[in-house]
This record gives sequence, structure tokens and C-alpha cells, in this order.
Amino acid sequence: MSFKKHITLSNGAQLPQIGLGTWMSKPKEVENAVEIAVRNGYRHLDLAMIYENQDEVGAALKKVIPSVVKREDLFITSKLWNSAHQPDQVEKELEETLTQLGVDYVDLYLVHWPIAFPPGNGFYPPHATKEGEVVIDTETTLVDTWKAMINLPKSK
Repeated sequence: MSFKKHITLSNGAQLPQIGLGTWMSKPKEVENAVEIAVRNGYRHLDLAMIYENQDEVGAALKKVIPSVVKREDLFITSKLWNSAHQPDQVEKELEETLTQLGVDYVDLYLVHWPIAFPPGNGFYPPHATKEGEVVIDTETTLVDTWKAMINLPKSK
């Protein structure tokens, strides 16, 4: 469904202008939606750890790679969540993403939001004294996160 329209990134990669996003997708519907989308020409998938559905996307990818499309003909984007901004967590979260998706690489890996939460207490670690608020990691900078991301391996 790219309609042969792409954006050329600085590294020469071709990003299809139209893609399927999986945010707010209902559980048990994502697998079917991704499979149908790929079978009907979509080549860009926009995913994220926080969407909590990458395992379903992975199940769909198993159905369409290589029978419908080669892995290299898909452009898969995923995102690093706030609770994994610490340099020692960045690669672990990418590895978890790759495992959930059942692929050896993603084409684009982004910082989802430029703010860090402490790791180890869920996606939204609750503040100890302020109800309804999350704890912010004030020690980890976006530069720390970025440096860890640019040093990530290009594939498994």
C-alpha cells in the first residue's frame, strides 16, 4: 500500500509514506489486521513496546514472511519506551522487541518520548507520594539514551 511513494532517509533507506500503526488496537485483533494489511500491500508497520501487541504482530509476520513478502521488503518501525532509557536497558528492550516480532532487525528504532522513567516497575512506575503521577528518572539524560541507541547492533 505504499503506492510506490517513499521518503528517502539519510542512510538511503526507503520509508513507505503509508503504513499501518498498531496503537490502541484491540487485543486479539492486531494479528489479523497486520496479516491483512501486508497481504494487501502495506509495507510499513509502526509499532512500539508500550502498545503491548508486538507479540501479535510477530505472529502475523510469521504468516506472511516469506510466503507473501520478503523481510527486506517490509519497513518495520518500533520505539524504545521511557522505562528503558538507561544505557544498560536500551539494548535489552531492543532484543525483547526483536524476540516479540520474530525478526532479526527493525528498520527504524526511535525514542518514543524524550523522558526517562526508572526501570523495573512497569511501563508507568507510580510515584511514591503523588497519587496518579509517575516517577521520573532525573539522572538519565536524553543524550545518554541516544548514545546507547546509536551503538546498538544493526541486527541480531
